[in-house]
Amino acid sequence: MRTFAQKHGYEIDANRELTAIGGANLIGGLTGAFPISSSNSRSAVNDSTGAKSQAAVLVAAVVVGIFLLFAMPLIEPLPTAALGVIIVVAAAGLINVHSIWRLRRVRSAEAALALVAFGGVLAFGVVGGVVVAIALSIGIFLHRAARPHDAVLGRVDDVDGYHDIARWEGAETVPGLLVYRFDAPPFFVNAAYLRQRVLALADGSEDVRWLVLNAEAWTYLDATAIEVLTRLHVELEQRGIALCFARLKGRQREIFEETGLTARIGADRFFPTVRAATAAFELAQTGDR
Repeated sequence: MRTFAQKHGYEIDANRELTAIGGANLIGGLTGAFPISSSNSRSAVNDSTGAKSQAAVLVAAVVVGIFLLFAMPLIEPLPTAALGVIIVVAAAGLINVHSIWRLRRVRSAEAALALVAFGGVLAFGVVGGVVVAIALSIGIFLHRAARPHDAVLGRVDDVDGYHDIARWEGAETVPGLLVYRFDAPPFFVNAAYLRQRVLALADGSEDVRWLVLNAEAWTYLDATAIEVLTRLHVELEQRGIALCFARLKGRQREIFEETGLTARIGADRFFPTVRAATAAFELAQTGDR
């Protein structure tokens, strides 16, 4: 339905559509009426014939009734395949190869998913194809959640903020300070990966004294994430590295306090911005000299 809405420039509410179908079937089940469903193929046929409103469905119902009552002998010789051709020709307009190619420019995985879903419909039918598409979508989502993008951040001359040193040429890190950004909320799917990445960076860097986690993307935390961060604090402390946090959101800061992680790490290791954390580190190093 979104395809037709985009084609003709109007808006639809998928939730209302599903609620209407579900409510109609609920009433039908209580009264013994026929089940109600939707059909993209019928919508495509109506669209190809220029239908503009629900009146087209009423007219079609009247015409079908007339044929059933009086004109069945006229259409009985018509091959079933001819009716299938009408639907195929009408539905062919729903296939937009250009939009699939545009998906490839965004993410090749999305284009591949669209092609696999299309093949699933051809091989297993509409329901089977939808099941295949849903299963693959969930798999891709979990993979991205388990291995999100991350970055070591550094300063760039004449550019505000801290940026990925792998993407910004000339980005510089502060000696002894490692700023790491994990671009997803830590939870049971990716918490272990976060710990592995932090320890690998800590062990692979020279003379790291502070490791600042930029938590701007952390909109959610679960119990597994808290346990992993607690363990990570201990492991970094054993290496002589102070674990710090920057840009931690209010609710996540409350979770840290309620679980005792703030007290364990130290309230002075939490900073509103990466710039504030960097300034505190540089001040601490000046005081140590």
